[in-house]
Amino acid sequence: MQNIQTLATGRDSGAARAWGITYEQIAYVVLAVLALVLTLAALDVTPLNESEARAALAAYRHVYPDAPGEALIAPNPLLFLAQSTAFTVIGNGEFAARVATAIAGVLLVLSPVLFRRLFGVERSLLLSALLLGSPVVLISARGSSPALWAALFAVLTLWAGWRWWSDRRERDAILLLVFLAALIFLTEPGGILTAIALVGALLAALITEPAIANDEGDEDEAIDRLAPLTERLRAFPWALAGGVAVLVTLALATNFLLHSEGLTAVGDLLARFVDGFVARPANTPAFFPLRISLFYEPWFWLLAAAYVIWSWRRAQADFIERFALAWLVLGALAAVIYNGAGAEHALWLTLPLVLLVSGLAQPIFAPYEVDEAPGWARWLTALAVFALLAMASIAFQAVARSFARFGTLQLITSQVDAINVIVLLIALAFLVVGYFLVRSFWESDGVPMRGAAIGLIAFACLTSLGAGWRTSVSSAGNPVDLWQRRAVSPNLNLLRASLLDLADRTTRGYTEMQLGVVTGGDPLIAWQVRDFNNALLAGDVASLRGLPVILVPAQPADAPDPELGGAYVGQEFLVAQMWDINLLFTNEIPAWWTERFANNQATINTRYVLWVRQDIYDGVSAGDPTLR
Repeated sequence: MQNIQTLATGRDSGAARAWGITYEQIAYVVLAVLALVLTLAALDVTPLNESEARAALAAYRHVYPDAPGEALIAPNPLLFLAQSTAFTVIGNGEFAARVATAIAGVLLVLSPVLFRRLFGVERSLLLSALLLGSPVVLISARGSSPALWAALFAVLTLWAGWRWWSDRRERDAILLLVFLAALIFLTEPGGILTAIALVGALLAALITEPAIANDEGDEDEAIDRLAPLTERLRAFPWALAGGVAVLVTLALATNFLLHSEGLTAVGDLLARFVDGFVARPANTPAFFPLRISLFYEPWFWLLAAAYVIWSWRRAQADFIERFALAWLVLGALAAVIYNGAGAEHALWLTLPLVLLVSGLAQPIFAPYEVDEAPGWARWLTALAVFALLAMASIAFQAVARSFARFGTLQLITSQVDAINVIVLLIALAFLVVGYFLVRSFWESDGVPMRGAAIGLIAFACLTSLGAGWRTSVSSAGNPVDLWQRRAVSPNLNLLRASLLDLADRTTRGYTEMQLGVVTGGDPLIAWQVRDFNNALLAGDVASLRGLPVILVPAQPADAPDPELGGAYVGQEFLVAQMWDINLLFTNEIPAWWTERFANNQATINTRYVLWVRQDIYDGVSAGDPTLR
């Protein structure tokens, strides 16, 4: 059997000579800077979503016991530790709640450098570039998703496992169990499925190892393909590694023994894992992670399928390709059977997809045969392919908008923008004709195929990156976006600013203002009043009557104002929106996919009204348009 150690040595020698360490270091520095900018820029602009707010409240109320509201069980122990530390060191805003996960996202993008000896320089760099361009990774990193932590620890588990497999060092065995325990017990319920998928993919890759021919040339079908794994498991230092893993897990779960309720959080995580097989969150469609992956990363699926076909036709599917394909199949199976999965669990599919796509590095960056073509040929072809794809994409979006404007097939066929249709057809025609032109000019299939692969990968990363930025920043409050189950309105920032302005005018900037809040169990509202220590969180309006400032859910349009025990001035704020995908018309699907546009907007709105007592309002309203 071709073991991983031999595979790594063979790949690394040629790769290092081809690239040189200087260019590799520059490339990783560029990737690191881009990853930091994309994950940290404007991190506090968009309000926390519902799951983010719930996790942040648990950490905040632990760090600040005087905060209004009861202590909460941390939904994710490792995220709880990261946020508690950030709230203590940095502050108590959205940036502090998200910064640790954002940095974890940067580490995930750079993690392929750990496998440089196994993958080679080119494939490791391409893998990092693909992770940087993944919208699922970007949105999860900027959204403080515990699934991002699970993905990072899955990669670290693979790295430690590979190092132990190849070198058999005791420290690698310890790291393997530490990372695996963190993945299962400290990240999120989906981390357990991730661990199961990793083990299953490893077994599948070993079992499907091609038969080895004996001295007579016959294949020995009786070979025990699991023998190397069995031998290494027997030599594994279970007692030492297991003991260290238990101690580290307990220390992290209990916040280094400062938070005894951390063990309760671990138990709650395991209970939610079981519940996830039967309970589906509200407004979550079936097979949600699979839908998200196909919706946001279709190019990755296309490129992965092309690589699988290429490698299988050439009988070059080695251990890594078999492992990645099995991981992808098991991840898709988990996305189908696990009802508790959210949009961020598309990472189950993103990681094996980019691992498969990165296999294209070897064929597209390999040197040409003698006298086949000059070195710049593939890059010129890639530039042309990228330009034609961009032209086709712009024209397709214009055509999609035209489709969305008309409700019947007759109107579409008669009034659609003909110019953009022509541009789209011309771009597609040039892609096909250009292939044959380049092929005939250099009399080789290698130049057009390699150039097309480079151009398509660059186009996929840039367009996918734009989709991720739009979902996580510029259109974060758009309920039509498939990622959003309950889109949080940017008006929450205005609500927060209004509360702070009232505090500035009534208590000289200190958040000691008397405030009554009917949260209704909504963590979005509880997070906005987190540092108002005198806030009274109640279940009804009656217990809040007479307070200077009251924040309550908005009544229906035809309902009278609530009885607040006096004269009040109110301002309504949109908090969140939900959209039913069943309202989408067939002709709107192209525009919805490309531009997140649909004629039917949100169907369920969550609104709150900030009521200010008349005497308080009269004293602070001069020149203040916020409360009018």
